[in-house]
Amino acid sequence: MGEIVDDNGKGKATEDASSSENPHEMEHTASAHHLKYGNIVVGGYAPAPAPMGEEELLALPAERLAEIGCSPKAVRHHRRELLDAEARRIHANRRYLFRKPRALQYFRGHLLVRGDDERSSQRIELFFDLTFVGIIAVLAEEAIHDGTGAGLVRYLITYGGAWTIWSYMREVFNAFYCDDLFQRTLVVWIMACLIVYGNNAVHAEIPRGEPESGRAATIGAYLVAAASIFITCVYYSFHIKAFRLQIRVQAALWLCTSGLWIAAIFVSTRVAIGLTVAALFIEYGVWVWVYSPPFKKLFKLKYSSAVNIEHEIERYADFFTLVMGEFLYSVFSGHPAGFGIHSSTGRAILSLMIAAAFQIMYMSGASSKARTHPIRRNTMSACAWFTLHIPVVSALTLCGDACAEFVKELEVTEGVRWMLCETYAVGMVGIWALAMIEEDRDEAGELYIHKTLRLLPRLICAIIAIFLPLSSQEHLDTTKVLGILAATASAAVLWEMLSALDGPNAAAEHAPEALRQGDSSTPSHALKTPEWKGFPCLAEPGAFHVDMSHQREHGLKRRSTANTVEEEGQVGAATTPTTAKDAQGGNSDDEEDD
Repeated sequence: MGEIVDDNGKGKATEDASSSENPHEMEHTASAHHLKYGNIVVGGYAPAPAPMGEEELLALPAERLAEIGCSPKAVRHHRRELLDAEARRIHANRRYLFRKPRALQYFRGHLLVRGDDERSSQRIELFFDLTFVGIIAVLAEEAIHDGTGAGLVRYLITYGGAWTIWSYMREVFNAFYCDDLFQRTLVVWIMACLIVYGNNAVHAEIPRGEPESGRAATIGAYLVAAASIFITCVYYSFHIKAFRLQIRVQAALWLCTSGLWIAAIFVSTRVAIGLTVAALFIEYGVWVWVYSPPFKKLFKLKYSSAVNIEHEIERYADFFTLVMGEFLYSVFSGHPAGFGIHSSTGRAILSLMIAAAFQIMYMSGASSKARTHPIRRNTMSACAWFTLHIPVVSALTLCGDACAEFVKELEVTEGVRWMLCETYAVGMVGIWALAMIEEDRDEAGELYIHKTLRLLPRLICAIIAIFLPLSSQEHLDTTKVLGILAATASAAVLWEMLSALDGPNAAAEHAPEALRQGDSSTPSHALKTPEWKGFPCLAEPGAFHVDMSHQREHGLKRRSTANTVEEEGQVGAATTPTTAKDAQGGNSDDEEDD
């Protein structure tokens, strides 16, 4: 989303416009980035001072205002923004039940406006994520128990609806988070809607009017949750002009797609599938469009939305960790491995290895030293990064529930075998794609193996998993299938760790000679990087050299008084005269107390 992307945490202003030249530009540790304009200047909420007073500017003729690039409207906007920044500062540390809606970051032209404080995932966001993960886990469990194509289609559609609600709330948290009573109530209300949604979604394929039909309740809960979020955002748009047009256009188009959802209640199952899939694609496409650079260019927006990249990356990382936690919870819930140590226990451990491999791969990315995150790279890579999480999360959630069935028995239904292997393959391909869209900025030879070959085993793992269900269960039971999947995933992780070690052109470092003089305990090879000998060094030089120095301030054998006095004299800390007893090697009073 080109223009919606801002800086990575505490970004740094561009080098040609440092904050020392303009006090209203802020120092940051990483470049603030716009997908269309590249690195941009970061400014605080308060705009830069006007060249002259408001009354003086308004008194100038229109020709003069045009020469200096100013207008009465711009003067009024400047003053309003300045007053709002002052109000934000005054009330920042005060506590209220209800707060004025404000954008946490936005663009003023090409200037990124944001606070100078770091943001991380809030507890209430993680709480909301837990609810979402629990709901999709229930949907995945029902799909696994069903074990049919119809159950899989139901899971994918209902998962898409739940993901859409989660994505809407993520936008609210990222752009307008203030943690007042209204937002807390909104979170609880949306979670309640999701609970109704999840409880009825397992029967969403049953037409309206038949026993146990959950379609109307499922669609109704979705529409109520989405409407609540859009009503909140439209209300916020009256206070926040930077997001005003994007919010209102998205809300208006959502009203159109809601007609498709309502129609899906009253039609046959096949038609309902088509309507809901169309509605989901339209809603996602609208979100991509309204927060993209072409939308801003089309409507000539000076003030537009922005996203805190650091917060988004951390939020997705935390969310993925919760998903993998649900993966393991499905494996261990209900004691599927039974009691004692036997083959089911081994299958549970193999499932753990699969989950650990996915977690490590996601967190490692491409394992490059210098890289540009996909959100910062360009519009296509940013859109791909957000979109790829949809199939990855859905596949791994389903994979975890399939692993739970594998843990219980030596043989499972063919549908469960196919779901496990294919969702494993989808997850592996998605993790590979997430890493490939990163921009590798390492110099040639800085790492042992290039990124493409480094990540190739992920695709090999996926290809192996795709064809595993073709074998009969007589030859490959659940233990062997899990063993193959765990072994290939673990081998891929080990290969990536090995191939990401330093290459022949890695920068060499060594400690200064002056620092190394007078030390006999530290080996010399530990104070310099190893030389390239055709293969990367596997262990840090000096990694196995133990530290034999004492932890306590005084050793068991006391120094002689003469040495003690000499040392104290060197630091100017001698405070008591030496006694005759001390001179003969006795202990001082303090040492006797010790």
